Amino acid sequence: MLRNEKGRLTPAASQAGHEAVRDLTKIYAKFRQQGWSHEDVYYLLSTAAHSLVLEETLRGDLRHLLDANQTPADKYLAETKAENIDPIELFFKLRDNVVYPYFDGFEDGYVVYALEDYRDSYWELPFGEGREGEVHYAETIEDLKDKEAGNYYVNDIYTQRFYNKWVWRGKDYTMIFCDTHTDGNKFFGIYDNKKEVKADEE
Repeated sequence: MLRNEKGRLTPAASQAGHEAVRDLTKIYAKFRQQGWSHEDVYYLLSTAAHSLVLEETLRGDLRHLLDANQTPADKYLAETKAENIDPIELFFKLRDNVVYPYFDGFEDGYVVYALEDYRDSYWELPFGEGREGEVHYAETIEDLKDKEAGNYYVNDIYTQRFYNKWVWRGKDYTMIFCDTHTDGNKFFGIYDNKKEVKADEE
């Protein structure tokens, strides 16, 4: 029996509902790993919650648990979809409100440079994160470590005076102010933390 004479869920049904919510959050994580957007998974699981005859309080628990997993990017994408925002506006909103704040201590300076994706590269900072620093990177970890072969690339860390630091670390990625010394090419390079090789790992 799901409900008592007052139409409320029985303790057993209520407990089953809470367990269902926990199971749904596990399913949520799996769908996100497969590339589903937060909005689409939220809709799917909310529909499932109703089909489980959950009380409103339990559906509230589900919303709370799912919202706790919503990233800033999810929120902005949901807002911009509702507003039918154009792609250029979306780019600048994500850059200024999601990408920049992601990196610890980053503050937009007097000069602004492009973002470049180096997440496929293995990388290291052999001389530290300050002045005289360099970022070495390569397609494979073997190429990065074999200095004699020379199959790796080097950019100086650009210690631009309008910024108080030049390497910004986030949970999964690191952004480095790079200077190629070629045709004035300078940029914010974004690297995958899982592919960083540190001195004690050489």
